[in-house]
Amino acid sequence: MHQPPVTVSLEEAFRRGVEHQRAGRLAEAAAIYRQILAQIPRNKDALHLLGMVEHQAGNDQAAAKLIGEAIAIDSNVPNYHSNLGVVLTRLGEREKAAAAFETAVRLDPNYVDAISNLAMARRDAGDSAVAADLLRKAMGLTPGAAHLAMNLAACLNDLGQHEEALELCRPFLPITAATAEIGLNMGIALRYLGRYDEAMEINQQVLRQRPDYADAYWNLAHVQLSMGRLREGWKSYEWRFRQSKWAGHPEFAQPRWGGEELHGKTILLHAEQGLGDCIQFIRYAPMVAKRGGRIVVACHKPLLRLLRGQLNIEALWPEFEEVGRFDVHCPVLSLPMVFDTTLETIPRDVPYLRCDEEMARRWREKVGLRDGRMRVGIVWAGRPEHHHDRWRSMRLEQFGTLAKVAGTRWFSLQKGEAAAQAARPPEGMEIVDFTADLGDFADTAGLVEQLDLVITVDTAVAHLAGAMGKRVWVMLPTLPDWRWMLKGEKSPWYPTIRLFRQEKQGDWRGVMERVAEELSRGI
Repeated sequence: MHQPPVTVSLEEAFRRGVEHQRAGRLAEAAAIYRQILAQIPRNKDALHLLGMVEHQAGNDQAAAKLIGEAIAIDSNVPNYHSNLGVVLTRLGEREKAAAAFETAVRLDPNYVDAISNLAMARRDAGDSAVAADLLRKAMGLTPGAAHLAMNLAACLNDLGQHEEALELCRPFLPITAATAEIGLNMGIALRYLGRYDEAMEINQQVLRQRPDYADAYWNLAHVQLSMGRLREGWKSYEWRFRQSKWAGHPEFAQPRWGGEELHGKTILLHAEQGLGDCIQFIRYAPMVAKRGGRIVVACHKPLLRLLRGQLNIEALWPEFEEVGRFDVHCPVLSLPMVFDTTLETIPRDVPYLRCDEEMARRWREKVGLRDGRMRVGIVWAGRPEHHHDRWRSMRLEQFGTLAKVAGTRWFSLQKGEAAAQAARPPEGMEIVDFTADLGDFADTAGLVEQLDLVITVDTAVAHLAGAMGKRVWVMLPTLPDWRWMLKGEKSPWYPTIRLFRQEKQGDWRGVMERVAEELSRGI
């Protein structure tokens, strides 16, 4: 389409274009920039600004191309690179985005927005320490900037520096809509410091300012559930699907089930988070069946064989790959709310998962005859990708205290990267390692069935063994996941689980000494 010539000066055309762009009149801004390019095809500023219009309109592929063309003309303009990084971030090309931010900072070491963006790229890559250093530099250039304080507080929380995060946020009190993100990070810091009442209050303040802030509901839910305020917690937890990190979770045309009688309809129960979450909450399936429905389940592949033929489940599908016909659906972690679960009404009968008899037979033959020693399975680490992993996981060498307990035969149940540590056990601890034969959780259940006790950090194996009614000792950090509550040795979810809690952050030695003492008693 032919563009009419620009009838005003180039400077005036750009002024009008930027004015339209800032006001959200994107079509008008784009028309002006295209007019400029029709007359001056290699005008770098018009290419860059048109790219940003496309970004604002959600057309990020087109935006990246246009901004890239501007950079090809002049690669020494810092904000071209910084804005390209923003676009690439939204496209999911995080490494390229980080490289673009780095170029912008190299060209202008005092470019605060580029420094801040680079910091968040580093945080997303798992390096919160570098991100925090960058943000401190940015704050030195722009003291009192709320968005920088918010991002730095988030990094400090990642690093366990919660007191510093809290003090950084305090000058921005009282919370306003503009500082809601700062309030969120205060709430996270307070929760990690064990100040749950204060954490609840600050999150409620945030929600009074921003009633639709899903991240604040997520944090509030963890506080409420940890404190045993389950009814309130389940309601807050429902906001999880409005968080940006859930954007990839499947949506269904079929209606969400709310607990009504099913009258023969097929209901899909679907996993949504980790393996342990699914194991814990699939216990509700028989209660769903009592509402008169046919139950099908979509879950993680490692759970398919374990769940087959159990809990009134009629069909199992690998998570969202081959989902068949169904009438209504419900995420498994929403079932506690559907059934109005309180601490008193948690369905806690175990075992609710059982090992297949053929699988048990094979593992009896593999493990061999008893020799008088107690059989103890151990897990020392969870998935490194888990947001809480630095606090919940250990190294096998930290199990050295247990090696002194006589009359024990040790079995590794550890999978993943940390499994290699079994080749170098603590002195005096001989470990039987069949983990290469653990193809999925049906295999793991077969091995667990042969054991007298499982000692583990907070992992899916804890849930599996607890669901099987086996004796389990779970070692917890000072800030445990909400399902383990805040105090006590007993779990309201699993009668056979015993909880060993850190008395101070990072003190696994004290936990291990208590575990060794109890184990030496033969219990």
